[in-house]
Amino acid sequence: MRKRFGIGEKDIKDALRFLEERGEVRIKRSVDGRRLYVLTLKDIRENPVRLDRWLSISKKPPGK
Repeated sequence: MRKRFGIGEKDIKDALRFLEERGEVRIKRSVDGRRLYVLTLKDIRENPVRLDRWLSISKKPPGK
């Protein structure tokens, strides 16, 4: 990701954790509770309906 987009692993993890805190994404977890970032990203990539839904929600102007 760094070579292609200039984004590091830590940045991606931080973004996913932020989205999980807001309830936008659910990070998959292993049996021992560790976060599985790669599987979560694969799931988002393979199921673009959820990503499209998230993008449409995030584009709405903030309410007053």
